[in-house]
Amino acid sequence: MNKHLIQAFSLLCAAATVWGADPVSVKADSAKNFYNGDKLIAADGIFTMQPQSKVKAPGGYFYLEKAPVNLDSPYRLSGEFKSVSGESGNLIRFGLILLTAKKSPLNARSINIVPNSETVLLADCRAADKKVKIKDGANWKQDGISLIAFDVDPTGKQRDLPNNHLSKGLITAVRPVSDGVELELNAPVGQNYPAGTPVRAHRASWTYFYAGAAAAALGNDWKKIEVVIPPGAVPAANLNRWWLGTEYAMIVVESIDSKKGVMFRNLILTELPVKK
Repeated sequence: MNKHLIQAFSLLCAAATVWGADPVSVKADSAKNFYNGDKLIAADGIFTMQPQSKVKAPGGYFYLEKAPVNLDSPYRLSGEFKSVSGESGNLIRFGLILLTAKKSPLNARSINIVPNSETVLLADCRAADKKVKIKDGANWKQDGISLIAFDVDPTGKQRDLPNNHLSKGLITAVRPVSDGVELELNAPVGQNYPAGTPVRAHRASWTYFYAGAAAAALGNDWKKIEVVIPPGAVPAANLNRWWLGTEYAMIVVESIDSKKGVMFRNLILTELPVKK
């Protein structure tokens, strides 16, 4: 890792960090460093998220330290969780908010490609249009979560990713026409591009990288969640591999039931040695 990343991380992280031969470890151990941390109850290393409906804390709780991610290394994400007394039956999401090199959130739509869907526009596309014509509709779906990515890498090597030149609307119909395929969207496309522009189908997906749990049930005893994220990144917004374009990550935990709280402790993201 280069000197600039080391310096940036040293300034951002109060957690224990060791560079060089030792792995980096970030432990979420300070309520003041959480987004919505003023609404957490903290005591003896245990944090309690009160019901969202009570404290009005939308957006969950994420640790503000931005850990640089070395995609050549595996990482372990772990934490312990349980229900608040008298509030059993809640579910949690536990994972990471992924960030780009500019430390802005990595949008799943910008990298969640539909393989082998590259084609070109058959006609000019205007921002107000809700219908777009493409040459080849193979692998394009009207599933309500697909959209159009514009100005893509025409070689198929996906060098445009992350691609944020995306349609505002989602595809609701894919219809053959005399000279190609017409896509219909549920909202104006929001982009201006000329005929011949290379495009690709992308799909909406998870807001965050819930590698630990997308919906884990809690009980009255502590439940440990631990996962290992392997090296490398993929052009897919799944929950077991880094998303392509990841440069930084922040730990996030969310209560799914807005009327129930969650207790947690020992949220840790650790870079592991590379196996040789």
